[in-house]
Amino acid sequence: MSLLDQAVETVNGWDANRTEDRAQTVLLFKQIIEQMGRAIAIWEQVLKKAPESGDCHTIVLWMGAIPAKSLQEIYLENKASAIALTELTGVRFKDSLSLAEDLDIVQPYDQLNAEETGSDRAKAAIRVMTDRKKNIEAVIASLGG
Repeated sequence: MSLLDQAVETVNGWDANRTEDRAQTVLLFKQIIEQMGRAIAIWEQVLKKAPESGDCHTIVLWMGAIPAKSLQEIYLENKASAIALTELTGVRFKDSLSLAEDLDIVQPYDQLNAEETGSDRAKAAIRVMTDRKKNIEAVIASLGG
């Protein structure tokens, strides 16, 4: 069972007196969707402006410092939302080391693979976060949000 499924099961198991907690859970998931949307927009902007090939080391060198910093800021917002979700639901979206993959913002700090270009990585980041957004939207729908 995924963490998102666990969250749905947990929230749907709450008593009727936890309507405020349910609403807060939905709000946090909506914030994460908004954060992912902003991150996707940054990756899309970089994809339009950057050269096809990219640097052979890390994606951050290909994309530049300003978009990378913006993604880091969104990641920190995302992390705060994940911590709040963990505290509210008891589902471990955030532990001492990292965010759960279901909620994570794709950042530009990994090294490119041997045959991978910056454009390839940007397209993959967009695809991954779009899928994650869809999964979270399904969670919100199942929680009545």
